[in-house]
Amino acid sequence: MIRRETWALLAVFAVLLAISLGLRQRQQNLPTETDTAANPSPTPLPALYDVDPGVLATRIVLEEPIGEQRRVVLERVATPTPTPETLPTPAEVTGTVTPTPTPAPMWIVREPEGAKAPQDWEIDSAVQSLLTARVLAVLPDDTDPKTLGLAKPHRAVHITLADGTTLHLFVGITTPLQNGYYVQTQEGGPIFVVSDFVVDGLWDLFTQVYESLVTPTPTTSSDNS
Repeated sequence: MIRRETWALLAVFAVLLAISLGLRQRQQNLPTETDTAANPSPTPLPALYDVDPGVLATRIVLEEPIGEQRRVVLERVATPTPTPETLPTPAEVTGTVTPTPTPAPMWIVREPEGAKAPQDWEIDSAVQSLLTARVLAVLPDDTDPKTLGLAKPHRAVHITLADGTTLHLFVGITTPLQNGYYVQTQEGGPIFVVSDFVVDGLWDLFTQVYESLVTPTPTTSSDNS
């Protein structure tokens, strides 16, 4: 015969089990609301420029206001040739080989005089990185540009597009982690942070142009015999 105390324990256990099952079912009915509040969908980073990245650049000006006041001007002299969808049928082999002509460069250096332009793909790649750049952060409006090297920018970029638009980029100092730069797209405008990849890609062109001006000093040999 079951004691009264045993029946009481069974009754308490049944009540606790019912409460537990009820709470579990309630949690299962609210997963979407909880997940949405705890894990909101990330906001996409805004673009640095509101331009069509497919528009060709026709002129690039890179300035280094600090120090020697150096300046590089690149101009497009040709447009890319569309790649045909089907390759032409090779001509009949005649025993003579016609050399493939080297394509003319699409970019030349206007300044400094006598410098050599980087390869076309390097220039186009650097420009494309800028046109598609995303803003990593937007600083508060009361940020002092002087503290970030933007009162007198360390570097400046001016790119003219085929549709007549001119884009500006004023570059300040690097971020504390040195993985980005503080920049402005207009004087006195908002201050953004962009990836160092964008700025360094453009300044690699600047470096290549000035390095092409350095010609090695010819060595002379003397006969001491």
